[in-house]
Amino acid sequence: MPGKPEVKKEGVKKPKVSGPVGKARLTGKLYSKGVIVSYRRNRETQKPNQVIVKIEGVREKTGAHFYEGKKVAYVYKASKLVNGTKNRVIWGKVIGTHGSAGGVRCKFRPNLPGQALSRPCRVMLYPTNGAGEPRA
Repeated sequence: MPGKPEVKKEGVKKPKVSGPVGKARLTGKLYSKGVIVSYRRNRETQKPNQVIVKIEGVREKTGAHFYEGKKVAYVYKASKLVNGTKNRVIWGKVIGTHGSAGGVRCKFRPNLPGQALSRPCRVMLYPTNGAGEPRA
């Protein structure tokens, strides 16, 4: 309004929140590192459509629950250029926990090849379940 002096408010400004929420916003990263341990199996049979992944920094079952429903990417290099790159990705999804030491079960489409075992993968921190909270 004309005639009134402009008053500056001093204090702490809150930054605008945009982008990922939950752990991703706190750490500034989009994925956690993981290692493909093995196919899900028992003594007689193995299930090639499910693999067990050990996620870096997860030591117990309660920590593994956070990753349920998250996407998993197995990135590998091929010899032939396609669309200007030699990198390829097979996408999967975390479908549950495995054991009490923090492993997770993942389903990939298409199934992972045997060469993927003991190789690194990326466990994405999206999609989020609410505000970064695990599902009940």
